[in-house]
Amino acid sequence: MNFFGALEDGYLGQMHRISRYNPIYTNKELVRINTACLQLAHEYPVTCYAMITPDYVLHLANNALCKILGCKEYELLQTDIRELIKPDERSGFSDLLEKQKTQSETSAYGEKICLCFNGRYVWVNIRAISMQSPQNQPSFYILLMDFVSFRRLATVESDNVRQKILSIPEFVVRHDDTKRMRTTGESMDIKKRNSLSNEMLAFALDQTDDIVLITDENTKIIFTNQKACELLGYSQDQLLAMHIADIAPDMEDELKAHFPLAGNDTEASSVVQMFCKTRNKRVFPVEVKISPCKFFESYFFFVAKEISTHREIYDMLWHNEQKFVAFVENSPNIIVRYDLSLCCIYVNEALEKIIGFSRRSVIERFVDEPVFLPEAQIQLMKTNLRMVINSGLPMEFELVVLHAISNLAVHLHVNVVPEFNTENKISGVIAVCHDITQLKYQEEELRIAKLKAEESSRMKSIFLGTISHEIRTPLNAIIGFSRLLKDETLASDDRNECIDLIDESGMRLINVVEEILDLSKIESGKIELHTENYDACTILKEQYHETNEILRLKQTDEVAVGLDCNCVDMLFYNDKKLIRQVLKILAGNAVKFTKKGKITLGIQGLKQGFITFYVSDTGIGIPVEKQ
Repeated sequence: MNFFGALEDGYLGQMHRISRYNPIYTNKELVRINTACLQLAHEYPVTCYAMITPDYVLHLANNALCKILGCKEYELLQTDIRELIKPDERSGFSDLLEKQKTQSETSAYGEKICLCFNGRYVWVNIRAISMQSPQNQPSFYILLMDFVSFRRLATVESDNVRQKILSIPEFVVRHDDTKRMRTTGESMDIKKRNSLSNEMLAFALDQTDDIVLITDENTKIIFTNQKACELLGYSQDQLLAMHIADIAPDMEDELKAHFPLAGNDTEASSVVQMFCKTRNKRVFPVEVKISPCKFFESYFFFVAKEISTHREIYDMLWHNEQKFVAFVENSPNIIVRYDLSLCCIYVNEALEKIIGFSRRSVIERFVDEPVFLPEAQIQLMKTNLRMVINSGLPMEFELVVLHAISNLAVHLHVNVVPEFNTENKISGVIAVCHDITQLKYQEEELRIAKLKAEESSRMKSIFLGTISHEIRTPLNAIIGFSRLLKDETLASDDRNECIDLIDESGMRLINVVEEILDLSKIESGKIELHTENYDACTILKEQYHETNEILRLKQTDEVAVGLDCNCVDMLFYNDKKLIRQVLKILAGNAVKFTKKGKITLGIQGLKQGFITFYVSDTGIGIPVEKQ
């Protein structure tokens, strides 16, 4: 039976699962604990980490652990961590935590512990670190796990190769003439066997990419492979003349810590991380496995793997993760993640800033549970999310939600994209919601401004049509009477009358042109005021006499209009010309559209800081839509 078969026969445990997770720690505390885990994982270069309470309940697991176990995070949360461990290793794991707690050590280390989930086996090295929880919550353990399944397989295969090599009757580790003689009746010469054994072992160890060293009881190097010479920059003869402390200053302390008794018969080994120093003083990190050599007393076998690239990749991933978290958390848009059941598993802080709802009120709720979506919008959101999951294509749509505090409408433009797992299968959706409320208001303002501009253009066309008529009338009079003046037989009285009419028409034309120019100034905002002190009653009387003269000329049997003036003496400071122009236009309009009755010009006294001029008549009036 092979190695994996033995494990499968020994352990096929049922895993405890939960559908919903109700943690004893708040989200804020879990974020702090997760940050602490990341810092420790950076200090001890590992890929996986988890957090458990003293009763072995798992409350936090990173994505790397879920990935190697082939499960989701919610399947692990609130699980007894011992249920993931091979049965015959559970007591050792419990002793590991107890040792760490009772001996007040910084960490406890366990090597090659087998984890299993749904029949999937992995091997990890576990380092347990006790931590104090914030806000007087129960203390907890951080478990730092290094995935060594491939390393475990390599060890098994290496043991098989070593047994084949050692099946040759002689094994010599030194490069000198040291021999261990054994009696044999075999026909091959012992010296040849020794030479062949040395050559095969040296060849096998030279093929590895790791540094391989063997030291004696005085930590003097007695064997080295070719890779050690390449990485450390020394020749083989130079290394064989050195001690292990010359290339790894901390190695002797590790030997004393893990193997205090020299010459013992233990077969245990230890894996530590430290730094090696090359010939040109360059320092690089390595992971060293130290094993006592069971063939010779007080000899140690070192296998060191350079982990510079591993640490660089881990640092890069850690920094990229921090940048990604900072980018998402500080995004001005609402970012929401839903799983396949349309349950919210993440939302950033923009939710509270834009619509006033806290993240706690949304996370772990399904989309059809009304929190911030009105009933009318829930079905739209649910339908579109389900379409993205089924089709795998992104989608855009708009939502209208109510702000939690102001209860005002908030318009959101939603972009939904599918989220894929490592197997390129859809594992959920991500919705990015952009606040377009201000844009909606601006669109409405532009629509109203467009209507006003169209109405202004229409009124200007009407005005210009009217003005063109007003211009033609005096021009026709000027041209016509000018031609009459050419007649030499025209009587003197008729000639003077023509001159008066030409003068009157010219003044009328000037007034029309001034009105056009004033309109242009008003529209461009360049009209200028020329203010002065004057008597309000005087300006009203002047307009009264001018209007009365016009009415006198229009009086017929069909037109009978009287004129009144209600005047109040007072001085005020304003543009006299503009006031007269407005009064003239209003009075002229009243004369034009009044056939019977009377026209009244007047002033109302000071009221709430204003003086009111008015022109009233008994004519047809101005329609409401044109006022």
